[in-house]
Amino acid sequence: MSGRTPGGRKRLRRCDGCGKRTTAQTCDACLGRSGTRLVWADVLEHGAEIARSYGSPPPTLRQLFYRLVADGTLPNLDNYYRRLAGQTAAGRRAGTFPRLTDESSQIIRYETFSDPDDARAYLRQIYRRDRTEGQPYTIYLAVEKKALAGLLDAWFAGPLGIPLYPLGGYAKEERCEEIARDVEVQGRPAVLITAGDFDPSGMHITADFVKRTACWDKVVRVALDWQQVQDHDLPENADPAVAAKLERDPRAKEFEREHGFLKQFELEALPPDVLRAMYQSAIDRYWDSGAYRAVMEQEQADLAELEGGEKSGDLHPHRARREAAPYPPRCPLVGRPEGCPAPLGRWRHGREQRSWPGQRVPAGPPTPPPLTR
Repeated sequence: MSGRTPGGRKRLRRCDGCGKRTTAQTCDACLGRSGTRLVWADVLEHGAEIARSYGSPPPTLRQLFYRLVADGTLPNLDNYYRRLAGQTAAGRRAGTFPRLTDESSQIIRYETFSDPDDARAYLRQIYRRDRTEGQPYTIYLAVEKKALAGLLDAWFAGPLGIPLYPLGGYAKEERCEEIARDVEVQGRPAVLITAGDFDPSGMHITADFVKRTACWDKVVRVALDWQQVQDHDLPENADPAVAAKLERDPRAKEFEREHGFLKQFELEALPPDVLRAMYQSAIDRYWDSGAYRAVMEQEQADLAELEGGEKSGDLHPHRARREAAPYPPRCPLVGRPEGCPAPLGRWRHGREQRSWPGQRVPAGPPTPPPLTR
């Protein structure tokens, strides 16, 4: 049945909460607004305060929406989410609302340099050592929602060098194989620290990823569970489309038997400081701060060496040799310079590298054998 009469007027229906006849799914009284009209200027002012509290990176629109739902500013309905999207977009165009993170699209643009000095300056900016060097465990961070990847990157993956994998739902088989190979190469006990929604699929996504990678000595799921939902008074996702999707979920019956209800509570509703503390507490149990400080001291020494070498005019050994002598003749059999028994450079996965002046070698090491446990 259409939502409007043949004359174009909205149809009346029974409120889901009290049974009162209304044009909405839930009346204002049941939504806790006491019939008062929502003032979007006040909502945007409050939303801007929340967005600015995140710092860098800013929150996504969905994170902002769930924060407003959690404190009672907005009802947890899809039409209010769409209205918030339009209002915040208008505010950003007018310059009155702060920027939000958009994970749905990106601009593809290759890095360019004005001259070699500019490229060398960029190298100094991006240079970093493996900051997990000397750690007793190989730690991986995972999160169900890609929208939260920016926060985890700024908190942990960037400063500490811990690998981060935003699942975005069920993991791709190629990524599972890649992670299993990486854990095997590291040769250390592996720890997975992850978080996801509290719903049938959210719980199963973690279990499925752990089963298909089959490389973890310890798995720590820091969020969400029912106790955390109660402790932080997180709102249920009351969207009718979500409720219908939950009913169709093949894991719904098992979830309902275990918890006594069938609802969805989303990870984005957690305040960012709470989520950060959950991950930090789990990382601290397996992280060696002394080894991290030693790596950072060596990284600073390397940067000083890079800076000093450029200022003094020193050349990289390969570049100095190229400028000192012409290229040697090539061996007709293997294509190497005569007298050179092996490539001078190291193999690098996923890219090609010069092995001697003027010669390129194929990319990538041999594929390691499959992980057996």
